[in-house]
Amino acid sequence: MKNILLILQVFLFVFLARAEFRFNENGEFTIVQFTDFHCGEDEKSDMKTQEFEREILKKIKPDLVVISGDGVSGYTGYQFNLFTDDGFFETTWRKFTDPLTEFKIPYAFTLGNHDPKADLNATEITWLDQTHPWSVRTNSTGMPDTMNYYVQVYSSKKKEKLALNIWLFDTGSIGCAGHEDSWGCVEKEQIQWYDEESRKIREKHGKNIHHLAFLHIPIPEFVFLVDHHEIYGSAKVPICCPHFNTGFFDHVKQNGDITGMFVGHDHHNDFGGWYKDIELVYGRKSGYGSYGDAVGARVIKFKER
Repeated sequence: MKNILLILQVFLFVFLARAEFRFNENGEFTIVQFTDFHCGEDEKSDMKTQEFEREILKKIKPDLVVISGDGVSGYTGYQFNLFTDDGFFETTWRKFTDPLTEFKIPYAFTLGNHDPKADLNATEITWLDQTHPWSVRTNSTGMPDTMNYYVQVYSSKKKEKLALNIWLFDTGSIGCAGHEDSWGCVEKEQIQWYDEESRKIREKHGKNIHHLAFLHIPIPEFVFLVDHHEIYGSAKVPICCPHFNTGFFDHVKQNGDITGMFVGHDHHNDFGGWYKDIELVYGRKSGYGSYGDAVGARVIKFKER
């Protein structure tokens, strides 16, 4: 037990050295969004996914990686509707986090609909992820025992000036607002948490801050975007969003902070566009597991003015 505690203390020390994010001396900050790795289906696909991940990390050298869900194909390993492989999630989670450890790059992870379908539920995954030395969930503000949290990035010009706020939301698996015949969504209690934290950030830091949100399952406004507005990228399949609109987008508009939402989930889509002055964007599927042949990542670069 003492050895385990010592290891965790060392991990915590390593992370705290990178706990505060800041724009670099050139006034730049770079995020790579990975989504839908779907590790755990077969060893060959997992190795190809790791090779691709390393290639992107080496080429881009991001300040932060955001993994917007379905890192693990949690359904793999079921027999007779029972999960028989104890430790499956942790073993598979290490496959897509090992390259981040190798490159010493902090990452923010939120859940997709397939992640909690293995031997760990959403709360247990949250606890596990907080043991990783490069997980920012360890030192972030969020809803307790969940993957709903935010990461703050400070200015290079003024030490105490918050310049960028990155929100992560867990959109669940199946069921939204009591409707079980639906994909998951940002639920009422998550919106209440977001409203309260948004208010605190405005009161402490003002309004001149760039906010982004990352989530797995797209919100219904993605349908309005693709049906009625100009888009860039590919919209190859129908949008798998919840059937019930919880009003999350309306709260974002009222709070006046988040200007871009980045999702995953639909492997053949990688489009984006503007809807009511908010950019709605799909990340490119980043793993060789599950369906979808186009593998990639989205790079988001910020420049301080």
